[in-house]
Amino acid sequence: MVMNTVLEHELVNRTTDLLSILSKKDALTIFLLAKDGLKAQTDTPQKIGLTRKQYYTRLKQLVDCGLIDKYGDTYQHTTLGAIIHQEHVLQLLEHVRNVKQMKMVDALKRTRQFSEDDIAKFVDKTTDAVLPT
Repeated sequence: MVMNTVLEHELVNRTTDLLSILSKKDALTIFLLAKDGLKAQTDTPQKIGLTRKQYYTRLKQLVDCGLIDKYGDTYQHTTLGAIIHQEHVLQLLEHVRNVKQMKMVDALKRTRQFSEDDIAKFVDKTTDAVLPT
């Protein structure tokens, strides 16, 4: 039982580290750019609007967390980074993009004038967004 708690504690710490680094705008920018490969060039920080210190600090954090790695002269997602990008970051970006529609659905739900089924049918007819039930 103690071993299980220690493993879960380490897992929570690792997850917290990943979320912490990705919560920083400049780190998320680098992470998103690394999907297609980010060339390791001296002018890269300026090209993406970061100071050299910001760029190299975040780059090191992303590498240390195992999200990106250097392959030749290019930084790219690791397997973990690719999975997190595909299954979590892209979905989060899409949900944020649709936040206005979600607020509208929440407003409809609060009125209690419409059933969940009626709201779901309305959403299906008016948007491509997949909304939680």
